Amino acid sequence: MAFFAPIGAAAAFVSGTAYVVASRIAANHPLVRAERKCWAKDHALEVDQAKLAALHALVAEHFKLGSQLELCFWLLSAAGLEYEHWFVKCGDWIIEFGSGQGLAGGVWHNSVDVHRNPRRGFIAKEHATITAEMIERMKRVVGATAYSLLLRNCEHIANYIFEGRWLSMQSLAEGSIGKRLLEFVMEKEHRALRNLMPTELRVDTVADGGPVYAGLTPRVKYANTPGLLDLNDSEAYNVVVFGPTGAGKSTLINVILNQNVAEANDDPDSVTKNMTFYTGEGYVNQCTRGKVSKVKKRIHIIDSIGFCDSHLDAEEVHRLIKEHRSSATRQSFTR
Repeated sequence: MAFFAPIGAAAAFVSGTAYVVASRIAANHPLVRAERKCWAKDHALEVDQAKLAALHALVAEHFKLGSQLELCFWLLSAAGLEYEHWFVKCGDWIIEFGSGQGLAGGVWHNSVDVHRNPRRGFIAKEHATITAEMIERMKRVVGATAYSLLLRNCEHIANYIFEGRWLSMQSLAEGSIGKRLLEFVMEKEHRALRNLMPTELRVDTVADGGPVYAGLTPRVKYANTPGLLDLNDSEAYNVVVFGPTGAGKSTLINVILNQNVAEANDDPDSVTKNMTFYTGEGYVNQCTRGKVSKVKKRIHIIDSIGFCDSHLDAEEVHRLIKEHRSSATRQSFTR
């Protein structure tokens, strides 16, 4: 990217996180202007189809099934913003969102590319054996061009490839990117899109795994599993289910819906990699002038990442859930 440079004395490096004493960014800062153009567009990757065949060939040749994949980052600065730049690496070959001119002419010119340009001084945070699912995720994102610091950055891409999670901790309110840019995001819809899948990766489904208990009427009648909630749906009743990894959050959701729609199993890794929404209808208690009555409502049940997720520490999971809860949900929360 343009303007890249190693972080200097203004930053301290502690346990994989850059803590930066940063000057305030003004509303007319080039980063803010560029980001506003991104926020005004659809939350999509905008893959360059002309490059796709060549990039897929590079993935097939250099990211072999069973090889070792590294999740890496190094500390960089761009246009006055200091942050962690993430990528995945197999041998000498790298996939990253950052190849291109960077910020030029008030617009981001980055793409998700496959290359073997040398990288030195980076930190390899995690290692894993490449699976067929990882390769499929690589093919879905290479060639993407719609870069955004808050919505679609290098950390999102690296985490998605490595573990299927669309996540950038730096985009949260306390993150190195979020604390500099979020004050300029006025629309709640744009705030809520952070760390939610882009259009091309989002799948609206109607799961049909059969009933949990035959003959039992569900508390909430399941309708579908949308990729994104409608924040303007003021009539909906929202319920967030959160707790430790393996505590049975997804199982509880299946019981509430009396349908096996949420993936659940006994695994030390969190089964739920991203915030997942289940929509249905049910009756809720409503109090009007001291009188309680049952009212039929649309109900959104949100399955969250486990507190003991093996790839995120408890504080990171708490921050992630807290921001999703405040930006995309209201009314009711379940522990």
